[in-house]
Amino acid sequence: MLRDKFVLTIYGDDNVGKTTTIIELFKSIISAFIDNIEIVESYSYYTGRQDGVYKQDELLKLLKSTRIGEGGKPLDILYIIYLSNGGIIGIRSMGDPSKNLKGGLEFLIEKKCNIIICAHREHLMGSGTVLSQNGYSIYKEEKIKFDEHEKEEKNKQFIEDILKKYLDGWINKLIEN
Repeated sequence: MLRDKFVLTIYGDDNVGKTTTIIELFKSIISAFIDNIEIVESYSYYTGRQDGVYKQDELLKLLKSTRIGEGGKPLDILYIIYLSNGGIIGIRSMGDPSKNLKGGLEFLIEKKCNIIICAHREHLMGSGTVLSQNGYSIYKEEKIKFDEHEKEEKNKQFIEDILKKYLDGWINKLIEN
């Protein structure tokens, strides 16, 4: 089993698309590694209670689902992906305010996630200590707001770059061990 533990944080100002980026990263992970995923658990962001379990043959449902809130903005997500070989990936889109981010990271650490993907505004606001004390290496990518006419293409490229730079390699190592 992979001993290294990683955190990838997507940071940036309000309303630049951090949540949308994390949702698309989640869907990209499901698509690319569907044969290596045993189960995905969905949790209520506010209560921390499990509100869904998706077995391997139900994962395509997650690719088609999008929870939309007021004003057409996507709702935050909290998922735990269990790989067939025992590796665990935690994905949490809401990172603000800081108490939610810290609590969210502690939840994912308790779940023994090898890889954590999360959002925040500017920095880890004190949570970096909790992560480093638990053996995580922290990587950050800034999400900036793109002009409306180029947003879709640039967001797609941003997600592809993150997958290539970090997640493909980390997840493949996790699968191989």
